[in-house]
Amino acid sequence: MIVDGAGRLVGMITGTTGKTLIATPGWLAKLVTGDLIAGGRVVHGWLGITGETAQVSASQTAVKVISVSPGGAAAKAGVKRGDLIEAVNGQPTRTMSEMLAALYSLPPHQAVVLNVDRHGDTWNAQARLTAAA
Repeated sequence: MIVDGAGRLVGMITGTTGKTLIATPGWLAKLVTGDLIAGGRVVHGWLGITGETAQVSASQTAVKVISVSPGGAAAKAGVKRGDLIEAVNGQPTRTMSEMLAALYSLPPHQAVVLNVDRHGDTWNAQARLTAAA
C-alpha cells in the first residue's frame, strides 16, 4: 500500500513492468471495493494498456504507454508502446489517474476516441473498450 503522511491510502502497488512499479490510485481501489460489496463484481471498460504520466513540455504532461495488451482495445486501435495519449473523448488525460477516471465509468464495448501523439504526429485512434478482466 501507498499511504500519505497522515496514514491515508493513496494507492496500491499492483504490478511491475520492467523496473517500473504499477500502482492503482486509492480512489480507484475504493470504487472497486464499493462495486464488489454492492454487486459482487466490477464491470467497466478496459483499454488494455499500462501507462505512466510523462512530462511532454515545461507545462504539459500526457499518458505515456508502457505496454499494450495484445488483442486489447488499444492494440486494435493501433496504439503502440511509447505513444502519448493526450485525451479520451476530447477530455485531456494529463495523468494516468485522469485516464483511469475517464475510462472507469465507461461500459465494455463503448467506443472511445483517443488523441495519440507518436513522435510528434498527432492522430485520433478509434477504440472499442473490452471488458476488464
